Order: sequence, then C-alpha cells, then structure tokens
Amino acid sequence: MTAPRLGDKLRLLMQSKLSADGKPLNARALGDAIGMSDQVIQNFLNGDADNPRMKTMRLICRVYGVPLDYFMCETLAECRAMLAALHPELTTPLLTTITEETEQLSPTGQRNVAKLVEWVTQMRKGDSEC
Repeated sequence: MTAPRLGDKLRLLMQSKLSADGKPLNARALGDAIGMSDQVIQNFLNGDADNPRMKTMRLICRVYGVPLDYFMCETLAECRAMLAALHPELTTPLLTTITEETEQLSPTGQRNVAKLVEWVTQMRKGDSEC
C-alpha cells in the first residue's frame, strides 16, 4: 500500500468540515478562506502540485483546526484517527464505515456515493428539485 498523497489528505480534510449549507468546503471555498485560487487547491487535490509552501499548509491547518502533523500521517486511517481525536463530534461508527468502504471504490463510484449523499441531504431539507 502506498502512502497517501497530499491531495488524498486534503480531500479527507475537506470532507470533514461542513460549511453553513451543510456541504463540505469545495476548492473555491477553501481557496477563498486561505487567499488562494480554486485552481491552486485543485492542483493539490489532483497531485499536480505536491509541495505547497509552509504558509499555505499553516493556513489550511487553521481552517480545519488540525496541526501540521496531520500532513505527516502515513495512512488515511491514521489521518481519520487524528481527525476523530481532534473533532470527535464529526465521527460516528457508521460514518467511519461508509468512508472506509467508499475509499475502496473507483473514482466514479466515489462520485456516485457523493451524489447520493447530496441527494439525501437535499431530500431531508425538503428540496424537491432532485
């Protein structure tokens, strides 16, 4: 098993914190929060940029309330464990299982799960445009 890349760790962080509308921060929202373009964030997520400046890492950590050590995790399970320890209110056994199972899917499968979760969220809010 290969160690997770910066983009994998950042994606997990982005999924861990919800914005006011109940959705994870997207690249644009994170970019706005740290004063960078959404394209720079997308480059991190896609692996096109894998060596951000320390200042950038500190800003990302501040947004998500994690220490810089988060990016030293050697596995995504270790990253999840750190997030759970730092923010226990975000973790439930069901959420952990769903996350672990979803990570085993193809990118298309992962997008389908994300769409399903978004649809369920919209249905719970009474949005009939689904």
